[in-house]
Amino acid sequence: MSFYSSRNSGQRYFMGLLMICTFAGLLFAQPRPDEVTHTIAVCVINSTNAKPLKNVSVALHSEAGPFLKNSAGKFIVGVTNKVGEVTLLLPSPLPEKIRISCAGGETCQLGQCSSSETFRTAEVLKTGMVAENKCTAPKREYGASPKPGELVIFVKPYTRWQCAMQEIP
Repeated sequence: MSFYSSRNSGQRYFMGLLMICTFAGLLFAQPRPDEVTHTIAVCVINSTNAKPLKNVSVALHSEAGPFLKNSAGKFIVGVTNKVGEVTLLLPSPLPEKIRISCAGGETCQLGQCSSSETFRTAEVLKTGMVAENKCTAPKREYGASPKPGELVIFVKPYTRWQCAMQEIP
């Protein structure tokens, strides 16, 4: 009987310690009240049919070209969900302009139709922005208006055949 009671008290002690550590981690992980955080939602759209693309890796770049990093020193990247959207936490201080690059998805390669542009960070945060679809025909226009903090970009998925033809010297 004493074996089981000591085992339960050990489990209770461990669970209590785990809850305290979790609470402390959440408390200290929160941004300071004087530290303002900004996020943008990047929506990746197929340029030929105006449908969102899922499982696309999206990276945030500075205007000069290198990848942007967060406060922990990690690259700011994410993967689009089933509605083609990924939310990225912007670095502090805010860059004046940003660029977006995309890769992957459910195709062998993505043609960049609008992600080579630079976007004014303040404008994206204030009103949202739909980038120009620069890909050749057939191309479709994106009909919805962007929300504040939303950036809509276009990419063109290549077929496996198109990718194979590019591999041949």
